[in-house]
Parts: sequence; structure tokens; C-alpha cells
Amino acid sequence: MLDAATTAGQLVEDVLSCSLGSLGKRDGKYSIVYDTGDTLPSMVFTPMETDGFSMSRPFINLPQALRVQFRNPDADYQEDEIIVLDDGYSYRGVDARGNPSILPEPERFETMQLQYAQDAIHAWRVGRYHLAQGKFRPESYAWSSDIAGLGTTRGDIVQVSTDVAEWGVGWGRILAISVVGGNAVLTLDQDVVAESGKTYAAQLRRDDGSSVMVSIPALYGVCNIIQLAGVPSGVQIGDVCIIGETSRVSEKMLITAVRYTDGGNRTEFSAVRYDSRVAPYWDNPPSSIISEITGNVYSEVPVPVITGVISDQLHGD
Repeated sequence: MLDAATTAGQLVEDVLSCSLGSLGKRDGKYSIVYDTGDTLPSMVFTPMETDGFSMSRPFINLPQALRVQFRNPDADYQEDEIIVLDDGYSYRGVDARGNPSILPEPERFETMQLQYAQDAIHAWRVGRYHLAQGKFRPESYAWSSDIAGLGTTRGDIVQVSTDVAEWGVGWGRILAISVVGGNAVLTLDQDVVAESGKTYAAQLRRDDGSSVMVSIPALYGVCNIIQLAGVPSGVQIGDVCIIGETSRVSEKMLITAVRYTDGGNRTEFSAVRYDSRVAPYWDNPPSSIISEITGNVYSEVPVPVITGVISDQLHGD
């Protein structure tokens, strides 16, 4: 229901924002960008095709609970409100997921208004998602890329290796591949510096953008010849190899914005760190949620009632 003038684009954005989505484009067509929690990266970026890497983080007091407001059909679409808790707090004797609790009650509240949300379970999920964003994705990152970044769009999961954040200790393109004793031996076009006593792994980016991670039996000193544990499939001369400590070869990032410059030959990215804790954080809502305005108790998402089906605009069935 609209009671003020707006544009179609703004209306779509407002509706999608209440569903954890936003309007985007992929392959020249409009699409929906939705944070599904997918973990499969579509691209691996290295310092060989990126520059200007930066990171920023605001230092703020995050809210301990949200007053999430929505339009309630049971109250003639008037504004209703529920309390959405962060983990570690309770309200009226129950915790964030509705379990009995003696945890402290929140003191810092913020208000979130969802104009096009119409049920409490939906509002709870959106509120928890935004609490998770503040807890687990506080830093924002930015970098530029050459034509290697043209296939990456907003909403994609990528992997980034950079010496600025000490993700990876070396990288280079593969000049030669041989097999010795059942293990692949790579010759890179750049030297890698490794420390003794540490374990390393190689992340290999194939020509289609996919990647594979392979452990390295032993690596120390300065060298450009790397022996892998096994022979990875699909890797060929010219592919990119990233070397790093086993747990810090590269970092998963979620692309939040893409800008094209230099006539489309360069791409500027903004991103946040991917965190697997975000998706479960807004899942599994309480079995019941009490409205702060009407006092209604909600236990499940309302099921739409189909009153008719039209299969043709000229001849309705």
C-alpha cells in the first residue's frame, strides 16, 4: 500500500530491503542481490591485478537490541513493533531465540523501520541480519583491478590476497609444470619468501576463475620453485599461484559495490569480509514473538491465501 508518490525503482528497492535483498545487474540484466551465505568464490584477486587496497573500520557502540517496526495487517496495517535481541541478552525473561533466560536486559536500543514488512517473524529475521552485519562485518575494504575484475559484480564472493593485510606471502604466474614422484612442481615468475617452521599452502587460480587449494610439504627461504602435495587437475602454464600460511593464503570477501572507470577498463570494488556466522545468526527465529504494540503473539509466518489465478491478461480463468 502506497500513500505517497515514488518511483518504480525506489519501490522495488524498498520492498527488497525488507527481504534482505537489493536490485542489481548481472550480464546486462536486472537481478536480485541476496546474501544467501554461499561460500563458493567466483574470482581470486592477487596483487598482480589489483592496487590501492585499503581498509576502514568505524568504532561505534553497537546496539544490544533493535526496536523493529513493521506494518501489521492484524491492526489495519498500522505500525507495530517487536524487540529483536543480540545474543547475550534477555527481554521479559527470554533470550534472543525465545528460550527462558536470566541474562541481563539490553540498555542500548536502536529503531529500525521496515515499511513493507508485514509479519513479526519476517521483521525478526531482518533485525537479526543487521545485528550480525555490525558484529561480524565491521570492516570495509576497497581496491581497484584491471580487466581481470570485469566479470565480478555486486553480491559475488571472491578471494583476495594482498601484502597490505598480510594475506599470502607470495604469488606469481606459472612458467613451468613438471611431475616428480607423484607431486607437481611449479616454477613461478616471481620469488616467494617463506619462513622455516611454518606450514604453507598454494591456491591456484585456473583460467576460468575457479581455484583449488593444495598443501605444500615443505617450503622455506627465497625460491620460485614450489613442490605441491599431489597434482591438481586443470592447472596449466599461465595460471596464477598464491602462496601463504595454511590458514592465511587468501581472505573471502563479499562484494558490496562495483564502479567502472577509465572507459570500463578498470573496476573499483568495495567489500566486507565474508563470515560464515552471519547466515545462521538470522535463522531459527523464536517459536513465538510478542508484539510491543498490539500484544499479539506470533508463532509462524502467515500463509498467503490465493483468491484467484489469471493465466492470460485478456481471458481470465
